[in-house]
Amino acid sequence: MLIVMKFGGTSVGNAERIAQAAELAVKSAKEGHKVVVVTSAMSGVTNKLIAAAQNAADGHYHKTISDDLHEPHRQAVHQLMPTEATRRREALESLRQRFERFEALCKGLTMVRELTPRTMDAISGMGEMLCAPILSGAIAERGVTSRSIEATELIVTDDQFRPGRTADGRYAPEDARQAFAVVGNG
Repeated sequence: MLIVMKFGGTSVGNAERIAQAAELAVKSAKEGHKVVVVTSAMSGVTNKLIAAAQNAADGHYHKTISDDLHEPHRQAVHQLMPTEATRRREALESLRQRFERFEALCKGLTMVRELTPRTMDAISGMGEMLCAPILSGAIAERGVTSRSIEATELIVTDDQFRPGRTADGRYAPEDARQAFAVVGNG
């Protein structure tokens, strides 16, 4: 049976809670189910990302904001992936890339002083992108094949931002087949 598990912010609020979510997914997988896990951002992260974007658009951005957001994610990676150095390195690299993008967007906002819906979507959605590889790594660390796939790899949207809509309800078929192939293989 295919089981889709959705974990909200408090369910993945810190390393301990992410470990609990991973255990639930692993338990279902070991019972023979195909499991898809959907995660929110860690608790409070989305609000901090939005506040940082708004402050940057007002001309106020400091790298310490990124550092403060990065640290709990980095700690979670180290706590949840203690045995597999390659997996830990990949998760840390994924975080580094996302925080680099976050910083670039915020620095750009300090210059243009305009926070468009598209930029707000790009920044406010980063929390899930930060948490997904951590949760995926925690699942894999427990012996179940896991791969982090971003929604942007699966869902085709139109050019309207806030509120987002799928383009005629379509999905990127090749990516969706690939995602469910991963599910089918564990």
